[in-house]
Amino acid sequence: VTLEKADYEKDRDDPALKDQIHTYARAATYYIGLNQTHYAPFKNAKVRQAFAHAIDKDAIVKNVLLGINRRAEGVIPEGLPGFDENFKGYPYDPEKAKRLLAEAGYGSGKKLPPLTLTVRQQQPDLIKAAMMVKEQLAAVGVEIGLKEMEWGAFLQATDNKEIDFFHMRWMADYPDPQNFLSLLLGSGSPENRTGYANPAFDALCREADALGDLTKRLALYAKAERMVVDDAPWIPLYYQRDVELIKPHVEGLQDCLQGHLPRHTVSVE
Repeated sequence: VTLEKADYEKDRDDPALKDQIHTYARAATYYIGLNQTHYAPFKNAKVRQAFAHAIDKDAIVKNVLLGINRRAEGVIPEGLPGFDENFKGYPYDPEKAKRLLAEAGYGSGKKLPPLTLTVRQQQPDLIKAAMMVKEQLAAVGVEIGLKEMEWGAFLQATDNKEIDFFHMRWMADYPDPQNFLSLLLGSGSPENRTGYANPAFDALCREADALGDLTKRLALYAKAERMVVDDAPWIPLYYQRDVELIKPHVEGLQDCLQGHLPRHTVSVE
C-alpha cells in the first residue's frame, strides 16, 4: 500500500507497523506549470522567474512531505541518465522575487490579473503542497486562488492548455531525458502543457534525440535542461519517493525506478 504522508505518520508511530515501512525512489518529478498560452504575465520570463524564487521547496518537503521526498532542482529526476547531483535551479529568494515582479511592471504583485492554482482533487499531499505555494506567493504580494479538479477533467484541460497555473506530476514512460525534455517541453509536443516555445531548446533536443552516443546526448540534454530551468515554464518542486507498507509475508519484491517490476518473483507466504 502506498501511503499519504498522514498515513505514514500514523504507521511510523505504531510499533506493530513501523518496521514494515519502506521508501522507494521513482522516476517522477512534481512541478508547477506556468502556462504562457492565455495568462499574459507568464509570457514575461521575469514573472516566471519571480514565481520560481518565491517558492520555498525546502519548506514544502519538510512540512508537507515530512522530509521523505527530495527537493527538485531540475526537470530530470534522480536515478535517470542525465540527472546531475550538482545541478542547481532557482533558490528561494522572496526579495528577488519582488524585484523581478517590479521590473516586469507588476509592482508588488497586486497588479497581476487574477490567477488560480489548479490541482488534482482528493490528493491530500498535492493539495497541502498547493496551499503552501499559495502562502509563499502571498508573502511576495501575489494573491492566488486554489481549485481542485477531477483527474480526467484536469488532464483534458491541461492537454488543451486551458489551465494557466497547475501542480502536476510526470512519471517516466521510459528512463531517458528525452521523455522529460523533448516530450514535455518541446515546441508543438502534445505533452507540452505550458505553451513553452524556445527554438534554441528545441534544436538541442532534436540533436540529442537523433544521436546514438549516450555521452554526447547527455551533454546536449544537460544544456537543454539548464536552459529550460532558467526560462522557468516549470518550477520543479520535488522528486517522487513512494512510502509503502509491506507485510512480512510478501516476499521476492524486485524494485526499479518505475515500480516493483517485474513481478514474477513475488510470493505471499
